[in-house]
Amino acid sequence: MSKLQIQTYQTQVEKIIQYGDSRKKNTIRVAFQRLLENYCDSKNFILVPELDYRTKHNTTVYPDGTIKDALRLPWGYWESKDQDDNLASVGCVLRTIFM
Repeated sequence: MSKLQIQTYQTQVEKIIQYGDSRKKNTIRVAFQRLLENYCDSKNFILVPELDYRTKHNTTVYPDGTIKDALRLPWGYWESKDQDDNLASVGCVLRTIFM
């Protein structure tokens, strides 16, 4: 990932905050999604938004994005958070998927 891509992301987030007067994850997630898609393109991966995963407790969770390769293998998961969110909940989502 290049410094230019990161700077572009930071500029987009600043504009979204300035124009929209919001720091909520739903308002700034598009900028991060673009950054993540650019990274995926450079690695021949794809970001697939909102895939559903069944857990061992027979519930369904929906991470904001899953990074996959051409063999459909997952390489990573993305869960949006903002400054007011509890970061421990990300761990709960991931434990729910994998445990």
